[in-house]
Amino acid sequence: MLQGFIASESLCITIVDFDKIELSNLNRQILYKEEDVGKPKVHQAKNRILQFNRNANICAIEARLDSTEKMASIVANHDLVICVMDKPRNEIVYWLNETCVNEKVPYINGGLDILKGIFYTVLPGESGCMMCWKQSITQQPNDTAFLVNIQDKQLDVDYDAPAPAMVALVSVVAGCMVSEALKFITGLQPPALTNKLKEFRFDDMVIETCETWEKQPNCPVCGSLKN
Repeated sequence: MLQGFIASESLCITIVDFDKIELSNLNRQILYKEEDVGKPKVHQAKNRILQFNRNANICAIEARLDSTEKMASIVANHDLVICVMDKPRNEIVYWLNETCVNEKVPYINGGLDILKGIFYTVLPGESGCMMCWKQSITQQPNDTAFLVNIQDKQLDVDYDAPAPAMVALVSVVAGCMVSEALKFITGLQPPALTNKLKEFRFDDMVIETCETWEKQPNCPVCGSLKN
């Protein structure tokens, strides 16, 4: 699980991870080789990026982000967060959302299941945040909201549980998220993933919007933020 935080002042990319490279990572994480197994991911990622471009400004932080406080200490003073953390899958979206909204830092979040990938963007003060999305779900019929809560509990796994992913899914989801980041950084086009959850399904190779929401004025996280 590798997160990217981009700071414009020094054109620096900050990468954060706590894990070590395993053989099972090599089918989907192209920065690593078999000889890297057992080494810290974040430092090997930095080394490999510098082999592509020795002038790249990369700050590598080996740390486990397990609370909003730890995340805030890194997110502060950055311009954009790209998050693909997968453990603990349910809690991390709350830490990420609260931290980025409080720091007023836009973020792009994505995740993978065995046969599908999802991704979305939050622009604090402009778009709805993740809690706005949750509020919109609870306004749906009770059976739907109950189903979502059950699914949330099923996804709330610990750091030791496996997070299976296919390389084809990783490539498509990563490409969409990086494209969204380039739109934000360059200003060539407005971000395209706000107020919606996009899903890529491996079975029929379709990318579609599976959920939509709006900024909720009574949202406990972002309701008081103005554009």
